[in-house]
Amino acid sequence: MKNSTYEVKKSDEYLTKAKEVIPGGIFGHYKYAIRDTGPKFFSRSEGAYFWDLDDNRYVDLMCGYGPSILGYNHPEVEEAFKLSSDKGNTVSLASPVMVDLATELVDMVDIADWALFGKNGGDATSLAVMIAREHTGKKKIIKIDDGYHGVAPWMQDKSRPGIISSDNEHVLKIKWNDSEALEELLDKYGNDIACFISSPYDHPVSRDNSLPEDGY
Repeated sequence: MKNSTYEVKKSDEYLTKAKEVIPGGIFGHYKYAIRDTGPKFFSRSEGAYFWDLDDNRYVDLMCGYGPSILGYNHPEVEEAFKLSSDKGNTVSLASPVMVDLATELVDMVDIADWALFGKNGGDATSLAVMIAREHTGKKKIIKIDDGYHGVAPWMQDKSRPGIISSDNEHVLKIKWNDSEALEELLDKYGNDIACFISSPYDHPVSRDNSLPEDGY
């Protein structure tokens, strides 16, 4: 692996091309990885590594933003994927594998009676909030300031383009590890709070992660 600044000419060329057909060239969470001298697009991946279009190799400490905990192209994972995809891709009916996985998850998690699936974390968090509101009959949500739970309007900051006040008028925010602020909101809005949504640790974009303090 090289120690000097990488040559990323092909990545830069593709980024220029991308900006002609995609807003900003690269949209969503991928854009945060963009650096002038860094990779913009990958060409292949294996284990803990990926290669960019200029064939520079990188260690992916992000693990594909979470799911690739076994590394890329893990033989057992790829074999299971191939067996499933050979039977059909995006078929109009559910696969029995879904039932098998749900059964395993319910057996694994003591407090779980059911398991639901979504295509991404945003689907999961939005569904969780909908369930909480339906079950409690309440409106308000408490979340961590700068906490990320997807791109749905309810969790976006009011200053974001395209967000209107009614999108998140029932969303209340506290700072991470601020137990007093949480207690104040519970005292003030407790009769109308449907849920408190939070990650087990704080992971804001472009800032250091932090664990919960004792007693939080």
